[in-house]
Amino acid sequence: MDKKSQFLDKYFLEVNLCGTKFIDMKEFYAQLNEYKNYSAEKKKQVRLFLYSAYYVDKYRFESAKNWKKIKITNKNTNQDTYFDLEKYLTPKESSSIRPKETDYNISINANGKELSVCYSPELNKINLHIIGERLYDAYSLLDSILADLEVKDEEVQKWSTTIDPSDDDFSQKIDVNSFYEDIKIGYTKVVKAQYPNIDRDKVNCILEQYKEGLDTVIFNFKVLSHLNIKQNNQIEILNLSIWDILMNNAYASYLSVSCPVELDTKYIGQAFGDNGSRNIYDRIGKGHEHIQKLIATCPDSKELALNFFSLHPKSEMLGQAKDPKLLEFLKAINENKQDDTTPSQYVNLTELGLITYFKPSDNIALKSRTFNAPNDDLKTINEINSKYSGIIISMYLNDDNIKIFSEQRPLSEAFIPTKSRIQYKFDSNLSSLIPLIKQYREI
Repeated sequence: MDKKSQFLDKYFLEVNLCGTKFIDMKEFYAQLNEYKNYSAEKKKQVRLFLYSAYYVDKYRFESAKNWKKIKITNKNTNQDTYFDLEKYLTPKESSSIRPKETDYNISINANGKELSVCYSPELNKINLHIIGERLYDAYSLLDSILADLEVKDEEVQKWSTTIDPSDDDFSQKIDVNSFYEDIKIGYTKVVKAQYPNIDRDKVNCILEQYKEGLDTVIFNFKVLSHLNIKQNNQIEILNLSIWDILMNNAYASYLSVSCPVELDTKYIGQAFGDNGSRNIYDRIGKGHEHIQKLIATCPDSKELALNFFSLHPKSEMLGQAKDPKLLEFLKAINENKQDDTTPSQYVNLTELGLITYFKPSDNIALKSRTFNAPNDDLKTINEINSKYSGIIISMYLNDDNIKIFSEQRPLSEAFIPTKSRIQYKFDSNLSSLIPLIKQYREI
């Protein structure tokens, strides 16, 4: 039986993993601190139940002495590549207009992993003035609407005593971020009729009279949302981590040499709890013996990278299929299949499939599982084996210039998310997971 016939042989449990960006431990703890401030309801919305830890070569930006081409060094191999910042900053619609060094302040953070580009003081003043005018127009419009609604908003009103629109430099004398945030919140409360004692019909009637101005406000908010204005009103126009650049093929044309970043899988784990009551921040954030061990034993030329996955059981393969017959077959599966596999079973089996495939060095207990004794994994397979031949795991990552491997899954067999899927067939004796297609490419 050929591989395609095997694939169509019987229903396979299909799991789509949507991965987060790769982060280091510093970024993880920054995210963890933010997560701790979430409300209980917002924490429940964080549906990240699988995580993976990798060793990756240390890459560092070198001192930005030549602002046009920023040097990137691999501290493990001592190989260099150059990021063409001048080309990246050149507007695509007017490639003849070349940026000037005097227009920007370029800096690299202390650990050499983050590149920041801000406007020079002169350009910052000009652009800050434009932003201030746009925000003042939005403020004036919102103030008029609130007056018509006979509503007072203290956060909006306080700016009337702070701002002098006749002062050309007023935007440099206020906290622009606070001004922007108060106006945006006030606008949202008006549009959604969140002020007390006003009804929806009255709001709609008044908003209709200001439609043109409100359209302008929406446009300006969209423009401003793409800017990062620091606490000192410094406008940052670009902030890129070194992994953003190296792991994504979108930046390949700006690099003198673009090679896939190699991620050595060291540990794969899950955090699900009772009915999804626990996520990866709960698990890793409270201390994790394997993560701590990996940090302690990491070679000097390497560092630890993490990424997390949300699970999407319903197949997305309809959008991936190219063969009309396969597409027809997949549609039939989706229409006829009654999937009563529980979220817990999905998480358990997906973790088991990933560990069985990569055999990470620190998953000592699970990577050599034989399923020849009663355990939770065997129970999970037993529960779904009557309906499915096996499991297909697809990974969807923003980063596409990467290779994922492990000590027992060498680079020659590296998993490439844009090209590969993991597929396992359950054997008849339930003693193991049999790799059906190691590197399954789109049919």
